[in-house]
Amino acid sequence: MKIKGITLAIASVFATSSLYADVFDPLTNDLTLPNNIYNTAPANLLTIQLSTLIAAGECEIDNNGVEDYSGCTLDDVNNDIDGNDKFKPEIKVHFTADDFLDDSQTTNATLRQRGGYSRFAPQKSYRLKLDSKDTLWRNERKLQLNKHPWDVTRVRNKLSFDLMKGIPHLPSLNSQFVKLNIDNVSHGIYTHIESMGKEYLNQRGWDSNSGLYKAKSFSFSERSDYDLDAQGKPLDKDAFERHIEIKRGKDHRKFVEMLAAVNDHANNFQTDVLDKYFNRNNYLSWMAVNILTGNLDVSHSNFYLYNPKGTDDFYFLPWDYDDTWGIQDQPDNVADGTIWDKNQFNPQHLWSSKFHQRFLKQPNALDLLTEAVTKIKNDHFSAQKIQTLLNRYATVISSRIKDENEPDFYELPTTATENDPDSVIRDQYDLVYSQLAGRLQENYDRFIAEKESPMPFDLNTPTFTNGNINLTWDAAFDPQGDAVRYDLDISTTPDFQNGTIKVSIKDILTHSYSAHWEHPAGQYYYRVVSRDSGNHWQNSNESYVENKGEDDEIIYINAFDFTAPQGTPLTSYSNLITLGSIVYNGDLSEWSNLQSFNTDPADISGLSGSEVDWRRAWMGHDVNGNIYFASQYDNTINMTWGHITYMDTDQNRNTGFIGGASNFPIGVEYMIQGYRLWKYTGNGTSWSWAPVTELWRSWHGTNSEMTTPVANIGNPTGINVFFEGNNHPYGNGLASDFYPNDAMSAGQYFTYLLTQ
Repeated sequence: MKIKGITLAIASVFATSSLYADVFDPLTNDLTLPNNIYNTAPANLLTIQLSTLIAAGECEIDNNGVEDYSGCTLDDVNNDIDGNDKFKPEIKVHFTADDFLDDSQTTNATLRQRGGYSRFAPQKSYRLKLDSKDTLWRNERKLQLNKHPWDVTRVRNKLSFDLMKGIPHLPSLNSQFVKLNIDNVSHGIYTHIESMGKEYLNQRGWDSNSGLYKAKSFSFSERSDYDLDAQGKPLDKDAFERHIEIKRGKDHRKFVEMLAAVNDHANNFQTDVLDKYFNRNNYLSWMAVNILTGNLDVSHSNFYLYNPKGTDDFYFLPWDYDDTWGIQDQPDNVADGTIWDKNQFNPQHLWSSKFHQRFLKQPNALDLLTEAVTKIKNDHFSAQKIQTLLNRYATVISSRIKDENEPDFYELPTTATENDPDSVIRDQYDLVYSQLAGRLQENYDRFIAEKESPMPFDLNTPTFTNGNINLTWDAAFDPQGDAVRYDLDISTTPDFQNGTIKVSIKDILTHSYSAHWEHPAGQYYYRVVSRDSGNHWQNSNESYVENKGEDDEIIYINAFDFTAPQGTPLTSYSNLITLGSIVYNGDLSEWSNLQSFNTDPADISGLSGSEVDWRRAWMGHDVNGNIYFASQYDNTINMTWGHITYMDTDQNRNTGFIGGASNFPIGVEYMIQGYRLWKYTGNGTSWSWAPVTELWRSWHGTNSEMTTPVANIGNPTGINVFFEGNNHPYGNGLASDFYPNDAMSAGQYFTYLLTQ
């Protein structure tokens, strides 16, 4: 077993709650970098001139897969919006720059479009590749000219890589602001980001034949797409690269071997995965940087893996940091209703990846990560350092970007319309730019506040059997090992607005729920929220996308859509309760898996905030002759006589109280008002009651629990029941909430059976 420089005193990072004196203690396989690989000069603006050469020919891939780009134009390049197909038109160009003089060649490079989703933006990003392998620009052959069309500041990527230049265990990338002219037409401001390939490895003194992989849709899962031949080459390279692109290396057996170890849950993660195939310092640094930058797009893409030739080691390398530094709060994203859920921030953001999930399940992994995040924040990512960089950038590019005569100005992602003055664009640019430095503390504070939240989980498709709806979801992992409970809602709308929620269950102890389905056939949505004992909460991974038309969609977080059959009314039920299982503390967790009456909609809006608005009620009994009542309300309880339970204990409407206007659906023998039990003594329509007893009770928040011996209500075998919320005590005397809602209008009620 390879220990890699860990001393005996600290050999097991996860074995105890005591952490390192320095979280980044040296390891024998730490990455080493030359001292002079980064450009440390103050930010400046480099002018690049390109002249295109258009020749006679085609711009296509023919039926035999033969590529012919000899006749492609710049328009063909700009119209290449699908970055995943084989058609990659490129054109010949002549390249010069402030620091790359004219070589007198007709052409000396090729130009093609680059990027993924950014291809749909009006302004394109480009890859420029020099023809010569020897005459390079700043020791680079490929120039990656990024427009970053969704970043109004156009500095987030460069800011991130400039900050990373001081981090020992995480190699950064050189970057450069560029003013690009093509055929003497200005295309505005770009950011060149160093390409990861042969030259990248050579500059760092690493073997250029090493494995280098770019994650595209990669979760560290084993796949048949990664099958190799005897020499370690993919049997189907296209299938392989749908998930992770091979940038360097010819033998990928070590990559497949590493994946097998990650997915072997019978092994020891620390010794057989983390220590054997990775470098802890590198991994923690990469994780910490993503947390501090607030990177929203790194769970399955936008990172590289580097496997030095002849070693077991894989290192995380950073890539693409334009979805960072609070981009979710840009005015255009807010106005568009773009939603980033809390589980899209690290470390919860990484939970769906096999390797990250196994790390985060280790004891004290979050403590270790917290130490790494704090150290990098304090040592390398200070707000003052960020502001200094931003001030330098502003002097170089901001005045150009905010100039209405420059190509970038009207393409900035703002909320400005054609009818707005140009000042709206400038004001939004300045606002977002001024907020960047403060995002560091916001990202750190969010991590500290949310790190103990349960991890996100998946919801499963509901099933319907024997008149019941059956819901299951994956168990939510809690980093501290706290017990997790679940809140469930079923609604007719994906936004779960008041009045649309048909089922609402709190404090479910298992990750499943089954109950009688009584609602009409149609489209429904369900959501589940997990909560731990510290009231940290988490949504599921699910989301529902509503398409409103071309380029117009609404994303509803934590909403799973399903189609339900026609339900049937629940006429009766029974809960035989194990003696002692109900604890009177106003916590309804013991009731979560017991059958309840259906969910009542939120339909009372009052003056004081404590009006009676029934949501859900349970009844139960035990073999020792006790009957139990539990209730949940939409408002905080202020227990008064306005909480009324009407019980027909002989199940005969011709006996008992039928209402002053003969309008009750049942004949009531017993009534609970607040926590007092009363027996009817009138003639059927007169209000006449005799006190019986006070019930044992407890209430807290929106919950109440009560119990009394069954003998106090005459030892019935069945009870017809309905509930009233009389809101007169709360100054809302005209509002009564009947449960079921149509108790008075259609004579509906519930039935409870006291069966053994």
